[in-house]
Amino acid sequence: MSADINLCELIKKGGILNNICGNDVMSVYKDISNKISCPSYIDHQELYSELCGRETMISTAIGNGFSIPHPTHPLIKKSDDQQVTLCYLENEIEMSAFDGKPVSTMFVILTENQNEHLAILQALAKNLQNNEFKELLKRKPTLGEIEAFFTGA
Repeated sequence: MSADINLCELIKKGGILNNICGNDVMSVYKDISNKISCPSYIDHQELYSELCGRETMISTAIGNGFSIPHPTHPLIKKSDDQQVTLCYLENEIEMSAFDGKPVSTMFVILTENQNEHLAILQALAKNLQNNEFKELLKRKPTLGEIEAFFTGA
């Protein structure tokens, strides 16, 4: 997949989670881990532990209110199961972003291996530099609106 990352398809697989509860990063990750739709072979407690473990190494906040949490180790067993879940927090949280802004939106990445992970990170970073994409995200779009953005419809 890494040769041609289809971010739209990955987000469609992962879906959108609105009103994620929590007043700190660990409670937010707990709520995400309980609500996220992922392959049945992934234990939600393991996902939570992996997200928290990664966050204790260094913040996944990237600035402008965005964070890209991901497990310390790949949990996905098949490339077809890879996904990106777009999460909107009920309350902004402090995550030590370089710009000092609190996080309100997360993209949770679940990948099969490091190469796929890096390719998806690159695709996300590229799109998060696009002002139209950032404005779309502020409006908490539906999956259809995200697909329309990527297809130009």
